[in-house]
Amino acid sequence: MGMFDPAFGDVLDRALILELKISMAGEQVESNTVDYWKAELSKCQEFLNKERVNLSCDNLFDERMVELRTLHTDLWYAEDEIRGCLEDDDFLQAGRCAATITKLNQRRSEIVGYFNKLNGRETDVKVYTKHDATEEDQSRV
Repeated sequence: MGMFDPAFGDVLDRALILELKISMAGEQVESNTVDYWKAELSKCQEFLNKERVNLSCDNLFDERMVELRTLHTDLWYAEDEIRGCLEDDDFLQAGRCAATITKLNQRRSEIVGYFNKLNGRETDVKVYTKHDATEEDQSRV
């Protein structure tokens, strides 16, 4: 999202992340941090309500919204799982988790792009480096 000219999908993505963080915070997070998230979420919702009027919505809008919310929850738990695997030195399972996270983030990027296009914005959410791994690259892994 461009800080001064954000796209709808980018702000929606951030809002859904904030909703999840607030709902999962519980007693572990200081209240001033949660208040900060709530204030940011409020600004996101203000923007989304204002911009939604300008969208050319189609019949996939609500379905994609639910899918994006679900992806964020799935990512939350996959990231928790990978942290547990690393603590337990279970690198095989950590690798599986990393692959899952990559796939979930790819789909998330596609959906955010869908919402950005409804807003008339053709933005790439993810940029990937494509190259053939050399032996030197592989030795770093």
